[in-house]
Amino acid sequence: MRDSNRQDVAAGAIFMALGAVFAWNSHGLAFGTGARMGPGYFPTVLSWLLLILGAAIFLNGRRSDKRSEVQIPWKLLAIVVISPVAFGLLLYPLGFPIAITSAVFLSTLASKRLALKTAVATSVGLAVLCWAIFVRELGLQLPLWGYWIG
Repeated sequence: MRDSNRQDVAAGAIFMALGAVFAWNSHGLAFGTGARMGPGYFPTVLSWLLLILGAAIFLNGRRSDKRSEVQIPWKLLAIVVISPVAFGLLLYPLGFPIAITSAVFLSTLASKRLALKTAVATSVGLAVLCWAIFVRELGLQLPLWGYWIG
């Protein structure tokens, strides 16, 4: 790619691909209206926003004069992907507080700036906040303690 910013072009292409996949998967859901949203409203709107954002980044990268090599930080990408997977795998065996704390702690490992004390404090603080929002206020039926704990 001559005279383009490869990182922006690659990121824009990835955003557009993800937006297209989610738009395709949500096309069968009832859309509804702005006042009475159906199950397909939110994923469809977000996927189109992701497509538009990706196109803007892609086109901006194509017009850029600076060149850059795309270097994917595989270790950090793996940590960010593993974090929600760990939450899903730990939710029912260990319960919501332990699963969310583990997922947040794993995601903090992707940052080189956070100290261990800060990562633990962030994990616990976000776990309490998530419990307060999702379990207490919204009433989601998430297990407080999993079947491994009793």
